[in-house]
Amino acid sequence: MISLFGNLSRRAWAASYEEERKQPLELYEGRLEAAVSSITFGAFDHSKLVGIVTVVRENKLKLRHRSNIVSMYVTKGFRENGIGKALLEEALQHVRKVYQSEQLYLTVASINKAAKTLYSSAGFEHFGTDTNALKIDDHYIDVDHMVLYLKYKE
Repeated sequence: MISLFGNLSRRAWAASYEEERKQPLELYEGRLEAAVSSITFGAFDHSKLVGIVTVVRENKLKLRHRSNIVSMYVTKGFRENGIGKALLEEALQHVRKVYQSEQLYLTVASINKAAKTLYSSAGFEHFGTDTNALKIDDHYIDVDHMVLYLKYKE
C-alpha cells in the first residue's frame, strides 16, 4: 500500500499517521468515491501528489447550506508558491457552484500561522477556539474555528 500522508506534521491533524496507516485502502477509496457529498482536489508535480484539499457538504436538511473543509495539506518542499491558494480557490469554486453552500467551515491548529493567514486572505473569519482540542503525548494544541460566509445573512 502506498501512503500519501507519510511525512505530515503530527501537530497539524486530528488523526495520527500511526492510526491512519493501519486503515485498509478500501476506506480511503470509499471516501474519495463519495462524490455526492465530498470531493478531494489534488495538486501534482508531474505525477507526484504534492497537495490536497477535501470538502464535505452537510447532508442533513437543516444543515445543507453548509460545507466543511476537512483536510488540506501541501507537501513541505512545495509550500509558499501558491499551491495552497490554488487548491483553496478550486474548493471554493466547487462549494459555490456545485454544492451551492452559503457557509464554509474549517478548523485549523492555532499554531499554524501560515494556514490561518491563507484562510484569512480568502475571507474566512475566526469565530472560536477549542482549547486543548488535540493531545499529542503530553502536549496540547488549541484549534481555531473559522467560517467563510458565501451568502450574507439576511
